[in-house]
Amino acid sequence: MTSMPSFTLLLDEAIELPEPLHAKLATRFTVAPWHAADATTRAQADTLLLHSRVGEADLQALAQCRYIGVRAHNTDYVPIPLRRDGLLVQGIPQFGTESVAEHTLALIFALAKNLRKGHEQTVNGAWRNGMQLNSKLSGKTLGIVGYGKIGRCVTQMARAFGLQVLVAAKPGAPAKDGMLPLQQLLQQADIVSLHTSTKADTTPVWDAALLAQLKPGALLINTARGSLIDYDALGQMVLNGRISGVGLDVYPEEPPQLEWLNHPRVLCSPHVAYATDSTLAAMNGALVELALAWAATQAG
Repeated sequence: MTSMPSFTLLLDEAIELPEPLHAKLATRFTVAPWHAADATTRAQADTLLLHSRVGEADLQALAQCRYIGVRAHNTDYVPIPLRRDGLLVQGIPQFGTESVAEHTLALIFALAKNLRKGHEQTVNGAWRNGMQLNSKLSGKTLGIVGYGKIGRCVTQMARAFGLQVLVAAKPGAPAKDGMLPLQQLLQQADIVSLHTSTKADTTPVWDAALLAQLKPGALLINTARGSLIDYDALGQMVLNGRISGVGLDVYPEEPPQLEWLNHPRVLCSPHVAYATDSTLAAMNGALVELALAWAATQAG
């Protein structure tokens, strides 16, 4: 006799699972869509699998929830101050290292080669009229802030294109062997790429004072965390020409509502640096397996 599911699971509509993974979940869970679920279903749910931010009202509605699985390595979709006793918040192993590194290099190249403006002028018939010259990247200095898996992968790829790479620890952390103090890196780097996580309180580490230490005319790339940077201060630097270009895949609020993102020297993508077909398949599989493993610990 087939046993009935033991738990109720809410699935974030932002997560599209293939049928085989749905079938796996159905062996232990009754699955319902998170945002479309009625108040009673939310209140009685044991489990939530998500890939979007959770607010205080969301957690209050999940009165009996004991497990939240986050389809990300970092669990900051669920702010630490909102987590209650008896609630396990679990992320998945890190996937997509190469995907994020490739996306980082794509933003760097697109900005240096002025591809956004070049595309617009080509399709609008303006051709090269008034266009700025492209920048040669070979020989330029790329500063990597945060030297985990992704930072190391970006370094390897960048060196293959002839970029000189400097590495610094995240702000406030001591420089390890082979790393420069952050201030020294900022003075030398033509391009700065961020690859660090956020603090628990999500206070922007890259505030106006730290951003002001960037080399004049530098490019800044953020494919790490939106809450790392004071985006209002960054916008002012873009508008006054203090920084020559910005490449972004992450934002303090998603989707972002920032007018300065329309600036011609800003290039944005909708938090998709990780989102290749193979990476998403691995992330979804890990998310489901961890939820099933949690359910197994609750048996009996």
